[in-house]
Parts: sequence; structure tokens; C-alpha cells
Amino acid sequence: MPNHTAFRLNRSGMLLALISAAFAGEAAAATGGRVDFATAGATVAGTDGRQRPLVKGNELGTGDTVRTDAEGRAQIRFSDGSYVSLQPNTEFAIKDYNFNGKTDGSESGIFGLAKGAMRTVTGFIGRVNRNRYQITTPTATVGIRGTGGRIEVLNDGSTLIAGTSGIWTLSNPSGTLDIPAGTFGRAPSAPNQPPQKSDRGPDTGPAPLPVDPPKATVPLVEKVVDETCQTNPKAAACINSLTTSTTNPNPLLVTGGGYLVSYAYGDSSAPGGLNSSTNASATFNSAGQMTQFSGGLNSASFSGTHMEFGTAGGAVAWGRWIGPASVVDGSPGPGPITGFNPNANQGYHYVVGTPATAMPTANVSAPFTFVGATSPTGSTGTFAPGTFSGTMNVNSWSTGSITLNATLAFSGFTYNLNGSATFSAGSPKWASGSFASPGFVGLAPVGYQCSGGCTSKIDGAFFGAGAAFAGYAYQLKDGSSGNTISGVAVFKQ
Repeated sequence: MPNHTAFRLNRSGMLLALISAAFAGEAAAATGGRVDFATAGATVAGTDGRQRPLVKGNELGTGDTVRTDAEGRAQIRFSDGSYVSLQPNTEFAIKDYNFNGKTDGSESGIFGLAKGAMRTVTGFIGRVNRNRYQITTPTATVGIRGTGGRIEVLNDGSTLIAGTSGIWTLSNPSGTLDIPAGTFGRAPSAPNQPPQKSDRGPDTGPAPLPVDPPKATVPLVEKVVDETCQTNPKAAACINSLTTSTTNPNPLLVTGGGYLVSYAYGDSSAPGGLNSSTNASATFNSAGQMTQFSGGLNSASFSGTHMEFGTAGGAVAWGRWIGPASVVDGSPGPGPITGFNPNANQGYHYVVGTPATAMPTANVSAPFTFVGATSPTGSTGTFAPGTFSGTMNVNSWSTGSITLNATLAFSGFTYNLNGSATFSAGSPKWASGSFASPGFVGLAPVGYQCSGGCTSKIDGAFFGAGAAFAGYAYQLKDGSSGNTISGVAVFKQ
């Protein structure tokens, strides 16, 4: 097992010594990884090769290898706020992990996946120096240009990857492939064949549930690592600055009440549904993914696979579930839905968060930038999920006017959408929203061509202090067939 790394004094030695004394226990415990969750059948071997049972609370570091048998699962949270969730029959190695609170090039998160499957969400490591976070497999190297992904090593040694947010890269000796959120890639078992797109994603199963809510902590941080520093690490605010925060800079939502949920869904049993719940109670797993909610006449509970996920600012999260689910969509929805079981090309899309507080009310505008989205899906499940890109602008906080633009791109066809939404001044929940009839590029499948006209609805809200974030669910409906395209998107000020 790794030794703890001593905290080094710098020019602010006296101040840091006092801070170190106050937080010594927490800083010392956060130099590597800690097991948040483990089942029987999970073991760990150190550099001595001796295999021991893996249990909650174990501290891990460079040189440790975690293995799970056919019934084993484990989740490890690292000191930079990242986590990995390991599935049965998996071998995962911590090849080189180092994080002392700085993102100055000394940090490192190099891992190995020899077999099996895993999910991962990154932390501080890789946000400024992206080449510092990598996962190697027998046939590829997975790099980071996003925050979440799923990886599986197949029996023949080939590697499957799905990016769940941002863009990930898949490389082997013959080339490199970008994997945008909602798409899949495969590195063949033969090294002379370059990575290629795939219509099959990794089989990583549901993320395990911890016994206690996760407490992601990091040691004392000498550099502020926020989104400004990610894009401009030489900015004045990012140099020689000091924060004593010991919490994850992007904390996960936790189980409780008072949430606002907007959702859109579609499969053969329920081709179209879009609605929301205010003051909802929501349950989240250890990855921060919503596993169920209940609010008013609406509720849902999921037992399938979470295909995509994103979270921002500890205020909002979004994702897409497939597989069996218990869904009740009350007024004006269809009520209880029987047999709801979307496949990988369909889904139940959601955005959930804490309703905005201290919202602006002045007659001023505010541009919002795109943060993340689920992959838009068709209700028939006959074509692969697409990609979302878009813009949002609050035209006036006092009059509650929003302008929206979106592009839904699929293989062979694209919807270009312009829309609007309204809200009451000071109220986080949007009153209404819709896109105009779409403009087409390419040829959409039969039943999605809007030959009888298309309608759309948008259900959204503002989240976080000062309305720092906004998110909405959307659904485009073909007037002739009744087929729908669904998804959610999130933006920030």
C-alpha cells in the first residue's frame, strides 16, 4: 500500500502550516484512492502480489490491482474527486497515481484495465493537463477530453468505449479516434487496424450503490482549478492562489427532497412523453445518477442501464436511462406506463437539480453557454442516437423571455431548430417553450420527416444560486406518425 505524501510548505509557509495542522488528518487520507463500496468477490493485491479482500474504507495507491469475480463489484473514489466503478470479472490497476492538490504537471492518473468493464468520472487530474489522465487496455489507450466514460475489454482483447460527457479519445498503434458523448468506439484486437466507430457500447451494467452517501474530498489546493483555469491556466486568478476547500469542486447531487425534474422519453409502449415535477424527492447512486424520483403525480424508478451522465456545479445533473423502468407520468401525461423498456436507441432522458435561488430580475439579458446534453433518440429505436449542440440566451430577466437554438444531428439527417421559452420573473420553472418546425439537412427516416407537420415542446428550469445553470427537456413530434425525438440539454451563465 502507498505511503502518505507529506504536505510541502511554500512561500506562504506560516499560513499553510496553520492550515495543514487544521486539516492534517483529511489531507493525509486523501493522497490516493479510497474504497467507497465493495462486495464479496472483490480483492486487492499490492506490489507484493499478495491478494486480500477489498472492503469499504481500504486506501489504495500506485501499484495496487483490484480484481472482481463473477459476483464482485467495487467503487473507488480518488483524492482529486474522480471515481471508478468496477463491474464483475474485472482487473483494474493503479499504475501511477499522484495528486498533492496541485495541477502543475506533477499530478498523474494512469490506470490499466486488463479485462472486464468500468465506468469513470474524472476529477482535478486531467482538467488542466489532459494527458495526465489515461486508461490503458490490452489493445488501446483511452484519453480524456471529457469528464465521463464507460470502457469494456472484450474476450478477444478488443476495447469498447462510450463517452458519456465531453469527448474521449481511443488510440492504438494505427490511429486515434474521437468519441463524442453518446457515441461508441472500438479498438480491434489486431494492432494494425485503427480504432473505429461502433454501433455497440460497453456493457458496464448499473453503477453500484454505496452504503453511505459519498464524500468526495481533496487535499489542500494551492491552485484554483475551475473552468477559467482549464481554458487559460496562466490567468492571474489561477497562479499563486490559495484555497482551503476540502470538498469536491463539482460535488454530486445527493438523495433528498426539493428537486426539480424535467424529463422526456419514448419507446414502443409510450412513444411520446414530456413533463416535469417540482419539489420532487430524488434518489441518486454513488455516481450522482438519478435512479428514481417522485413528485406530485409523476414518478419513475429505473433498473436498467444509465447510458449517459453529466453533472455541473453541484446544482444540476442529467442523463439517459434504458432498460426496464417503472414510470408514472401524471396529468397531462398518460398516467402509469406498462411495459416501458427502451432499448439502446431509445431512452428516458432527465435533467434534475436544485431550483434557482436569488434569481436576477433586472431588465437585462444574459447569454448561456452549452454545458452538456444527452444524445437525442427516436421513439421507434430504429436508428442510432444523435448528437446535440445549441445556444441559449435570456433576453430579459424582468419579462422572462428566452431564445433557444438547437441542432440535432443523426447519421444522414439533421434537424435545425429555433425556439423560445418564457418564465415569470424570479421563478425558476419555465412557463412554456417550443421549437419552430425544423429545417432539414439530409433525409430523415419515414415517420420522422414532418410530412404532416411537426410540433415540439420544451420543459425547462433554472438551477443553482443566481440561476447559474439552466436545463430543459425537449420533444419533437411528427404530426403524421406520432413518432418522437427526445433529449435534454444543460447550459450555464
